[in-house]
Amino acid sequence: SFILINKYKNDKIFISGRYINTRKGDVVEVYDYNTMSKINIDNVIGLNETTENNKYIIAISSDEKYKIMDVANNMLKKDEYDYLEYIGKDEFIAYKNGKFGIVDVNAKKIVDFKYDDLQRIENEEILKGIIKSAENTNVEYVKYDGSIAEYSSSTSVYPEKIENLKKIDLGYGEPYYTKAQL
Repeated sequence: SFILINKYKNDKIFISGRYINTRKGDVVEVYDYNTMSKINIDNVIGLNETTENNKYIIAISSDEKYKIMDVANNMLKKDEYDYLEYIGKDEFIAYKNGKFGIVDVNAKKIVDFKYDDLQRIENEEILKGIIKSAENTNVEYVKYDGSIAEYSSSTSVYPEKIENLKKIDLGYGEPYYTKAQL
């Protein structure tokens, strides 16, 4: 058995892990590549597989809200977000009411929804949190467990590694560390 999806009969085709999401006008269909079958879940118009662990699925509802499901297509919590991104273990970057935070798979808030932007840092388990106000922009580095980390993108160091370095404020909102004697 196989799935035949005609790219000329669909406005959009999006593949996320084992899920094939298609759209033609207002009609959205989701297919499971592994089972070669169409998935029918009430009010769900898209599925994104969390490819790093395959334990969770991010479901997108018809009102464009994001929810967390398990691989058996069961909604884990009724909490809805404007955006979800899997970041590791059981944690997700979540966006709700205009702010970013971190939640776990049980919708427990790990990091308050206070950031205007929350960006992953490649090859690190740290996120760059940006808080904007009328006066200035503040940057915080947040570990996945919610603790604040001192981090410099120029040297990729953690607090336990910077004890012998000199911290310099260059006025860009994040510290710079150097071995040079000033």
